[in-house]
Amino acid sequence: MIRFALAARSARRSLLVLALCSPAFGQSRAPAPEPCALLHVRLFGAPDDAPLKTILLRDGRIESVVNDGGQVPGSYRSIDGTGLIAAPGFLDAFTQRGVVAPDIEVDRDRPVDTGGSVLTDMRAARRKGIRPTFRAADGLKLTDDAAEAMRKSGFGAQLAAPAKEMIGGHSAVVLARNAAARDQVIQAKVFQHAAFNASGSGYPSTLMGYMAALRQVFLDARHHAGMNARRAAGEAGPRPPYDPDLDALLPVLEGKQLLVCEAESDRDVRRWLRLAEEFGLQTAIAGGRDAWQAADRLLAAKVPVVLTLNWGDEVKDPEADQSEEAVDEEPEGGADADEATDQGSSEAGAGDGSETPEDEDEAGETEAEDAESEPAAPPLDFDYSEPMAVQLEKRAEWLRSRDCAMRLAEAGVPFVFGSGGESSKDLLKKVRTLVAEGLPKTTAIAALTSASAAWMGVEDELGSLEPGRSATLCLWTADPFEDKSQVRWAFVDGYHYEYEAEQVGNGEGPGEGVDLTGTWSVKDPDSDDDEPMAFVLEMDKAGAVTGSVKTANPMDGSPLESTVTGTVSGKDFELEMTFAVDSMQVDVKLKGKWMQGKLKGTRTLRFGGQEQESKFVGTQPDGGVNQEVQR
Repeated sequence: MIRFALAARSARRSLLVLALCSPAFGQSRAPAPEPCALLHVRLFGAPDDAPLKTILLRDGRIESVVNDGGQVPGSYRSIDGTGLIAAPGFLDAFTQRGVVAPDIEVDRDRPVDTGGSVLTDMRAARRKGIRPTFRAADGLKLTDDAAEAMRKSGFGAQLAAPAKEMIGGHSAVVLARNAAARDQVIQAKVFQHAAFNASGSGYPSTLMGYMAALRQVFLDARHHAGMNARRAAGEAGPRPPYDPDLDALLPVLEGKQLLVCEAESDRDVRRWLRLAEEFGLQTAIAGGRDAWQAADRLLAAKVPVVLTLNWGDEVKDPEADQSEEAVDEEPEGGADADEATDQGSSEAGAGDGSETPEDEDEAGETEAEDAESEPAAPPLDFDYSEPMAVQLEKRAEWLRSRDCAMRLAEAGVPFVFGSGGESSKDLLKKVRTLVAEGLPKTTAIAALTSASAAWMGVEDELGSLEPGRSATLCLWTADPFEDKSQVRWAFVDGYHYEYEAEQVGNGEGPGEGVDLTGTWSVKDPDSDDDEPMAFVLEMDKAGAVTGSVKTANPMDGSPLESTVTGTVSGKDFELEMTFAVDSMQVDVKLKGKWMQGKLKGTRTLRFGGQEQESKFVGTQPDGGVNQEVQR
């Protein structure tokens, strides 16, 4: 026993010496990516009759893209891509996902002397909503779950931007890798970001205040630059203060760094354009729901747009509803009416002597009661329906917002796509909608790949399948713009991730009588504190489910919304949605069965590397079908 203990102690001492001598002591570093050969793949966007390709990946780079059938070196892992489509990893060109920023220190000066003279202007060091020195790369918290959600939607990288502030700081280009931030970030200082918004209480808190405060800080930065220049030239004047915020704004004032400005409405777009013209700024617009209305000015000023496709829930076409009602109405005449009359006469046995004495007595009593009673007054109808003109205008306004990308493309305004506060999955779904509604596929492909890469300044790394570029791509089961297409393999900087194609049930479509269309209230039956989830769903004949969901943040009660996708097979169903809760992404999956008009099953929440499961029951309030959920 003593000899064994001494031997063990000696072995531990030897291991400790080896560890201390190792240059990687105390670090955990991922091994180099495995060389891979992707065989028999079709390139995204290529004609159907184009030859299949073999893509060789090595050291995180695309080594070559050659016609299929060549010799593959033995050192490469062969991956059979038969039937799969290879596409560059999509780029999410604007999102706040995974960025955690510190609170802004508002007052940078000594307290105001309340006994002195009244201040007639804003203090230069009053900095509510101003944080230009912050870098998203320094506050990056892109979890493995969030990165996986990006990859499964075909995205290989994103532009991570600071949260909404008047001047929020610098964005970063971040890869969708399961790795430390030091290995995820490939460009740490891309754009400066701005919005008509400021966290915290006090001035400014209105649009007029935001405009005034932005002008003031740009004037302060301009004055600060002048003081620095005079000091450097040895001229007389006060010593410039140490002010990193104003220093960080100088590249923006000099037109050397792009200012990405958040704006959805046409008016806000024009406000940013006027501010840019006043101070000589180079800008881009993020959001851009109604940017089509300012297309001429955007084109003249050479201002690109990052469309977050925030067009809201679809407004139903009232004319389509009317035509459906007309089809459902029973005809008053014609062959069908005659057939119904004949059938009714036959069932009543008129003229054939089949009526019994009991039937005659009951009929006589009923007629007597009807004669004695007064006609009942019609029930009062308090339901309000908007005038048709209002309904049509709301539908038209929604269509104009949805089709903004088409109008910008027609005008020649450059644009790319970003998810903003939603998920990459939601972004891809909306891009698919635009392609189905007429956006040229080549334009959509570029906006997710090469155009985004060029705009972010990483075209030498991302956005194409050319040799020498980063091995960041996906293998899809079908055209990525088809609703049922899924990612089977994702490669990010050469690191591979394999996914099984998901399928609900046996793919047979919905069973007889199974229909998820309508409104549903879903909650945990075993928890009184569980906040209900309010769904509005539509299911097609093949069992594909789309819709929206609303609930409340259990932390502060704030409203949460998301789009919903899912599939029904037999009585089995799956629904998926993603919520953006502050800087955290919460993925929710409902998996269960349709049971006599109710939904029952298991709800899974994934967030921050954690996973929670609970039961759920879904019921349809007020009949459920096509009822608007009010929260």
